[in-house]
Amino acid sequence: MRYHEIVEARRNPEQNPNVSVNQYITQALASAQPLPNTGFKNLFVSFTDLQKLGINPGSRYDTPIGIYAYPAEYVIYKTTPFGNIYSEPTSTMAMTALPFAGGKPWANIFRARTGANIIDIGKFTEAQYNEYCDKLKALLTKLPIEYRPQPLDNDAATKYIDTLMDAANKSARVNTPGGKFWYVTMRLSEVMNTNKTTVAWNEIFNLLGIDGFVDPDREIIHPSEPTQAVFFSGKAVDLLDTVANKYSPAKMQSSQEVGSIFNEIFTTNMRLMRQYLKDNNIQALITFLHARGSSAGKYFKRIDTKTRLDLIKTDASIFGDIHNVATPEEFKTAFLIRPSIVGNLHSLDKLVTLDEFKLLLKKVAADNVESIKERDRRDIANDIWWLLRNSYGLDNLEQIDLLKSLIDIYPLVWSKFYDEFGVERLDRDIVEYALKVAKRENYSEEVLHDIRSVLYNSYT
Repeated sequence: MRYHEIVEARRNPEQNPNVSVNQYITQALASAQPLPNTGFKNLFVSFTDLQKLGINPGSRYDTPIGIYAYPAEYVIYKTTPFGNIYSEPTSTMAMTALPFAGGKPWANIFRARTGANIIDIGKFTEAQYNEYCDKLKALLTKLPIEYRPQPLDNDAATKYIDTLMDAANKSARVNTPGGKFWYVTMRLSEVMNTNKTTVAWNEIFNLLGIDGFVDPDREIIHPSEPTQAVFFSGKAVDLLDTVANKYSPAKMQSSQEVGSIFNEIFTTNMRLMRQYLKDNNIQALITFLHARGSSAGKYFKRIDTKTRLDLIKTDASIFGDIHNVATPEEFKTAFLIRPSIVGNLHSLDKLVTLDEFKLLLKKVAADNVESIKERDRRDIANDIWWLLRNSYGLDNLEQIDLLKSLIDIYPLVWSKFYDEFGVERLDRDIVEYALKVAKRENYSEEVLHDIRSVLYNSYT
């Protein structure tokens, strides 16, 4: 089956319900280009619980936060009998044959973005190790105050990193230049003054201009997964497709009968939906779509444009089921009614530009915020922030108007900006604005005291 046929099969699941995830990966791999300065093709697969690709800031693993994935070639290798990719035209085993996460329900197929600095840590040279450690020495004197392990001038910073390099010679789990560099950055992240070491570790690599690593069977990133890759920002990758990790080729034969049953169900549902449309029964259509769950999109896209908007205006929560087929206008309509829909998304840039989203956010902050519960306001503000970073690659805080709109929704979100970027990259005006909004919304004196402390002790 050719790649365009596989894509078409996914667009018409009622006609071809059981396209194997192995086939998606194999066909995409056939046209993938080499990833510069590595031994891999530029194609990766990340398995996730949710139907989206992004960084999980709450990760519990002892590694820097990031997008973790397998090189696609490794996926095919591990899911081919006997591990011999040359003996079979495609892999045939289920993704559970992979060391970790292969049983998760979604497979995100993506590539590193052109120009991203992706390093093969197995090929990391002594010269690169010394070069990046020299950059760390310079970086330590410029880190935001809350990140610094202690006040350091140039000599002290040099001595500090040299001490870590000496320790790496004895204690690095993998005694190669790449393994030692991983050790040095890990130890540095542990003493940085942040609430979460994994976030600080990610920030170190971002500040060094490193967008990601691939680990070719060296066990440097993690000993349980000898071959894997990590990308430190959503701006470093281009998502090609997210497919259900549901059907391995071994299940395809029995799945043909399932496919015919699905087709019959789909035909019956279409007759029912057409009757609701004929009767202009909006409430029945909403109930129908909610009952379809994650399959709602394939029915929603067959509804006329006006009725689609009427459905969203009546019950914006259906956007969570149909977001994968929604238009920009439908997103804007749903978001203004129900801002929490962003929790269902993994990207925004396909729906709205950053400038368009700024206008939407201002309108939500002005019109809707009083009707949103405090806990929901917190979750919405946090979800929007991470979504903006993944979608538009916001790695600085120059978007003052956007940040103020987020503060209008939930004033305490200012601390997230401060924790991540510090005083050197966070405009004082943002903190002052947070104090103003917190006062206006009658937050406790303790909250106001925390903001004032940062404002008057950090900004001099």
